[in-house]
Parts: sequence; C-alpha cells; structure tokens
Amino acid sequence: MPKFQDFLNSQKRISGVRVNLVANSAGEFVDSNGSSRGISTTEDKALLVKLRSLADVIVTDAATARREQYKPSKYAPLKIWSSSGSFDGLTVQPGLEHIKVDDAQQELEHLKRNFESILLECGPTLTGLLAKVEAIDHANISVTGKLSSAEAREVYQQVAIVLHLEYLSRVELKQFENTAFFSASR
Repeated sequence: MPKFQDFLNSQKRISGVRVNLVANSAGEFVDSNGSSRGISTTEDKALLVKLRSLADVIVTDAATARREQYKPSKYAPLKIWSSSGSFDGLTVQPGLEHIKVDDAQQELEHLKRNFESILLECGPTLTGLLAKVEAIDHANISVTGKLSSAEAREVYQQVAIVLHLEYLSRVELKQFENTAFFSASR
C-alpha cells in the first residue's frame, strides 16, 4: 500500500482551476454545525495545505469563509467572493480580499488572466455554478469515513453529479485510513 506522504508529494501544480472539497460517507459537505471541519480528517487537511502550497491564488465564498473562520494563507492571496456583497462577520485582514461578484464565471476569467494556478475552496453552490459552465479543470474530492473502495466510488459519483463535475472524466482514487481521495480532470 502506498504511503500517504508519497501521495502528498505526488500532487503537482496545475495550470488552470482546481477545486478541493470534502464529503462524508453520506455525500454531505458539512457537519451538523455547518462546517466541513467535523467531516474532515487529518489526511484531508494535509492535502488542503499541500494544494494551497501549489496555488497562485485561493478563492472561497463568504459563507464558507464565515463558517470555516478563514484566515490569510501563508501560500497565496485569498479572495473571498460574495454575490450579495455581504461580508458580515469577516474581518478585513492583509492577504484576504473581499470581492462582490456579480458574475462568477466572468470574475474567474479575470483571475485566469492574472494567475496561472487557481484553487477554489468553496462550497457546493459556487462549485456547482462554475462546474455547470465547465470552468473547473481539476477536482480533488476527499470522501471520509470507513468505506470500501466501491462504496467510496458510489459517494464520489453522487457528489460529482450534485456538483456538476461529471465532465471531468479521468478519475483516480487513492485510499488511506478513513479517507478516499478522488482526483478528476478533463
């Protein structure tokens, strides 16, 4: 069985837009408190840090930033998007930019002119919106829980449908402990 550190080291910088999400064995993106922290594992968190280290810019939505208590990343600038323009509860800090976004696809195209590697750390709403127009080039989906490979694949397939990521047809699975890591690309 491959070592987890080897898996982390195998992650490469991509040119384009990568999304990273976690789901539990029921295909849910948050716990009972509305946060992904309760369904994440140590390994999933390590992958998140690795992917941040490979990105030029990180994008999240205001709801996620509030729930997850986002702070600036030491790896890349973090942009917090809101379609309503509400950033209540979010502190203005260096390295965190609050942006009112009228058209997410257009805003993403603008980012692509300035950044080669974009990491989306947003919830299913913004992810689904951008996936519907096939604006995401790569997806890392962690499925947590004690699952067989077949069970994890079923959850991944449900998640891919919910997020509109079915167009990412090259799917690879690496499984460690209680986390199945799916990597999908065009």
